[in-house]
Amino acid sequence: MLCESKLPVFFWAEAINTACYFQNHVLINKARMKRPYRILYGHKPSVNLFRVFGFPCTLLHLDSNPKFNAKADDYYFGGYAARTAYRVYNKKTKQIVLFG
Repeated sequence: MLCESKLPVFFWAEAINTACYFQNHVLINKARMKRPYRILYGHKPSVNLFRVFGFPCTLLHLDSNPKFNAKADDYYFGGYAARTAYRVYNKKTKQIVLFG
């Protein structure tokens, strides 16, 4: 995933975290014939939130900004956080932040 996204090497931890997230949501446990997520939480996982690792995205600033300030920043999708949040990498500040 890291090579395909053409991101720098320091994203390796995010790539491994995202691969584990996919495996827990998609692969089936042969002993129980259920996915690990369903065994743990008791319901089917939602796969409509899946995104491609490393894709460029833009997030808008919803707070009140002066007229000529930037209204959006460029990010790279870096993986998933707890249940509904995404981890994105801000190109300007060079930090990974939670979104969602």
